Amino acid sequence: MADGEQGILFDSLVVCDDVRFENNGKLLLIGVYSDVVQVVKLPLQMRSLGLAIKARVISTGRYPFAVSIADPQGNQLLDANGELNYEGEPGRTIWFPVVMGPARWSA
Repeated sequence: MADGEQGILFDSLVVCDDVRFENNGKLLLIGVYSDVVQVVKLPLQMRSLGLAIKARVISTGRYPFAVSIADPQGNQLLDANGELNYEGEPGRTIWFPVVMGPARWSA
């Protein structure tokens, strides 16, 4: 890769209750949220919060990532980090799951 060139380009993500791969390689999204996640009552307890992240991989390699979720006041609610190890064909669009939780928020 040339200087300044990224090995992975993040495209979009889907927020849901849970995300995982099935035995047949399909991505399973459970409880997909719209663009607004409404909380009716506090305290709120969630078993998990999933992100299905869509990205285009420019080259093979290991790509560390970090994800943080904050409330409108900037208070950090959840965070996750890990590493994507991609050894497939360069130039492909991939989806990878990130699951965070459990979480509990109160007023």
